[in-house]
Amino acid sequence: MAEVASEPCPDCEVQAVVSFYGVYDMLQLAEQPAWKDRVPHWFLKPSPEVLRESSPLYRASPGMPPTLLIQGTEDPLYQGTLNYKARLEEVHARYKLILLDGAPHGMEDWEGHPEWLSYKREMLEWLSGILRQSN
Repeated sequence: MAEVASEPCPDCEVQAVVSFYGVYDMLQLAEQPAWKDRVPHWFLKPSPEVLRESSPLYRASPGMPPTLLIQGTEDPLYQGTLNYKARLEEVHARYKLILLDGAPHGMEDWEGHPEWLSYKREMLEWLSGILRQSN
């Protein structure tokens, strides 16, 4: 979702984006041995240029739709989310970050943990506020 949100689209009517534990820097991901085999299949032989172009981190702009980032702190993608948050701040994009302390990668692993389920209420409140502003 963050990749779509970072694409310039003057005629689009995207009002908000919610990104759960996203990959925001394909260059960084492709360099990690543990993730090399997980680079999306459409990158048959990815060049650094293609990876950069496909990375929301490098395409963030103030004109992108408001973005909600939801991230567990025990997810291997946690640092990438913090890097993306810093980039969104740098370009003055509208965003909110919900961190789930101790949560791993995958929403399915969050169920049954009341301390992590607050994201549902926070997400609905954020979306309601953003959508109210858009109308």
